[in-house]
Amino acid sequence: MLVTFVVFALLAFLLLLALLWYILPSSRVATSVPGLRPSHQTLGNLPNISDAGGLPAFLKNVHCEYGSISSFWLGDYLAISVGSYNLFKLVDKSCPKSDLPYQTIVPLTLDKNILEKSTSSDAFLNSILSGFSPFSQPCPPSLAPQVTRLTKELCGVLAKACPEDQVPIQDYVTALAVKIVAETAGKDSDVAKLRLAYTNLLLELGTAMESGREMGEDKRKLLIQREEEFIKIVDRNNGPTVFGLITVISVLSTWVLYYLARNDKLQAEVSEDNSLLKLFLAEVVRVTAFVPLTARVLAKQDLNILGHTLEPGTVVINSISTVCWDDEVFTNPEAVDVQRDFNNLPDVLSYINSTADSSYSYCVIMTIVKTIISAFKLDLADPEVDIGKKFSFVMRPETDIWLKLQKM
Repeated sequence: MLVTFVVFALLAFLLLLALLWYILPSSRVATSVPGLRPSHQTLGNLPNISDAGGLPAFLKNVHCEYGSISSFWLGDYLAISVGSYNLFKLVDKSCPKSDLPYQTIVPLTLDKNILEKSTSSDAFLNSILSGFSPFSQPCPPSLAPQVTRLTKELCGVLAKACPEDQVPIQDYVTALAVKIVAETAGKDSDVAKLRLAYTNLLLELGTAMESGREMGEDKRKLLIQREEEFIKIVDRNNGPTVFGLITVISVLSTWVLYYLARNDKLQAEVSEDNSLLKLFLAEVVRVTAFVPLTARVLAKQDLNILGHTLEPGTVVINSISTVCWDDEVFTNPEAVDVQRDFNNLPDVLSYINSTADSSYSYCVIMTIVKTIISAFKLDLADPEVDIGKKFSFVMRPETDIWLKLQKM
């Protein structure tokens, strides 16, 4: 009898613990917004984000299940995601204006030290993510001729390849982006060392964001080492800007060249029409969801969305990628289509930055692409391979992109 009672009491105790484990995380902040309960006691829904293949894919799934507004947890922080472009302006009016789209999603690194800026190295890594400011630096008048000259130098190197040679285009474009930033953005640095330090830091930072679990001590030491190597070449104040410029220019230029190589007809048309190239670039930004979200903290007043009241201090995310890939907004959303009725469609690039088309990065990308397609006809090395996307700082190609270049 006593044994039976002890077993029963133990089972009841374990059941109570399980119930508390399930209930307590959701009681941190009350919200009427439908969404996911925390799946982990301390990480919230970060494991779910990792399982989905990154934050953009996770948000798309959440909005498919819960509608235009949904809730989830970034660690201990309640986050509200908005998946309708009609609601974006409402969020923007209620939150402080900012060119820093990732300022509130630093918890994705899953590293408490980075989040809390425990050391100068942690603070720098935090600033790379939170200080990312795409398409915000203005374009100086003298930039285009300098970029054209440097891109023509690259074309001279690429011209030595045979027509059947397969070229890893992102490697070359990244090297070009590093050189352009080093020579034209006032960041005078050793180009070869800067390229190596940038590549190494990007690799380790991407691994930290994609893993879906806390970094082990060895991984953390390697990340700090890569960060210190990068700082030795660019000073601590300029580091986040340099990192962001190289990333935006190299990745988006690669995406544009890839999608041009997929369509011979469009490639020929774009090479002769600058306005068409602008539409093409904007469509590539949308199809890839290049910058997939903007995240802000709600200011002092409450915000009411679809009957739900959001309290000040709440992290609010405009899920741009959810709109980009919505077939009810964009017919055949995976296709780059410059014939769309853009006057009646959301301007995705403006959601990232309203002055994007007059920025340093935009000017550099346009010049790189125009110069390369005037020198070569681009073809995919393997037209049957469809390049996937992954979120690692921005939406980048999941694998290397190999092109064949035919001199014009």
